[in-house]
Order: sequence, then C-alpha cells, then structure tokens
Amino acid sequence: MLAWRAATRPASSLSRHFQAPRPRIIHNASFSARPAGLASKILLRKDGTPRSKVKGLAIGAAIFSTLTLTYAMLDLIHEYDQTNYLLTCLVHIQRADGDFGAVDLLEPSAALSYFRELCSSFTDVPPDVIDNFFQDVTRLVRSQGEPAVKAHRVLREVSEKVHEILVKSKGAEAWDTAVDVIRTLDGAIIDLTDLVEEAVGEDDDGKFVMYQRIKEQKAKDPGSRSNDYDIIG
Repeated sequence: MLAWRAATRPASSLSRHFQAPRPRIIHNASFSARPAGLASKILLRKDGTPRSKVKGLAIGAAIFSTLTLTYAMLDLIHEYDQTNYLLTCLVHIQRADGDFGAVDLLEPSAALSYFRELCSSFTDVPPDVIDNFFQDVTRLVRSQGEPAVKAHRVLREVSEKVHEILVKSKGAEAWDTAVDVIRTLDGAIIDLTDLVEEAVGEDDDGKFVMYQRIKEQKAKDPGSRSNDYDIIG
C-alpha cells in the first residue's frame, strides 16, 4: 500500500523538493565577530561576547607587566653600555697618565702626542674624523704665531688637569672620576677645534661642518654616551 502511494505521488511535488535552495553555511574560519586590535582581544572573546571582568583584568595586567619588564631590561642594557664605555675610557686614561712624569709637556709635539694618547679610547666620534682633526691640530702646533702658542697651552694645561683629577680621585666613585676626566678632555677638544677653525677659515665647507659636529658631540654629557658614535662628516 505504501509502495503504491509513493509511486502515485505527483511528480511536481518531488521536483519541488529537490529544487529547493540550500541554505548558505558560514564557516567560523572566515568570519570573526571580534574587531581587530589588542584592546579587543583583551576585552572580547573570539565570538565577540565580552570576557569576564576578572579574566580581562588578568590579561591586561599580564601584558602591562611584560611591557614594563621589557622596558626595564632595555633601560638596564643601555645603562650597562654607558657604564662600560666610561670605565673603559677611564682605565685607558689612567694607563696613559702613568707616563705623565716622563712627558716633556713644554715641547709642543710631545704634549700633542700625549694628549692624543689620553683621547685614544674615545669612540663617540668616528676614527677617520678624529684622524683628520689631529692632523689639523698637528699642522697648527707646528706653525708659527699666536694660534700655535694657544694650542700648546691648551694641550699642556689639560694634561696637567687630568693628572690632578686622577691623583685626587683615590676613594672616589669610578663613574664620577670617569665623567670628570672625559669632560675635561672634551673641553680641550672643543678649544682646539675653535683654534683650528680660526686657522683654516670657513672656506672649506666640509671641514667647517665636521668641526661643528665634533663640538656638538663633545658638548654632550659624558654620562649619556656609549660605544656607538653619531655619524659625523
């Protein structure tokens, strides 16, 4: 009987059943109710519904702690780099100062060689710039006239000042001593740069810019420097 009814069912009814449109299926992989962004990830679930306040606060606190720790580590690394630079310079200056008594500072060429040795550990200015600077200072010291006398005086006085600082630094903090002697040497470099500029004149634009950059670099606080130098020249 059932078989007979199926056989006698109208063909139009069967065709409508097979021709009915199929519903669209939206896959979760291609649709997200949660907006993009870090704040949305903290406050909302993947389906867009709000997280519990406790869980949201916990996630936010964890992210904040991670960022704070990362910043602290970067700051610590930078501080270590600065300290390492200062103490390395101080050790080298102390070694060079060991020859202070044997140097004839009344001789311009000897005073210049000794001063260059005191400054040889500085890495805040590129080596080629320092070489060009000392070549100009050498020509100035070997010349005749008042500029040469002034340059010699700067070399002699700064060497004596550095020696005095080191002698009086026993028991003092190494950081403070390093900053003091480096600042003293930087001041002498600035003074010599001014004298060289006067001798060379402003006709050489390349050197004029180089001297300005040297003075800008040496005017910075020694405690803020590291082993990386600024591009000069």
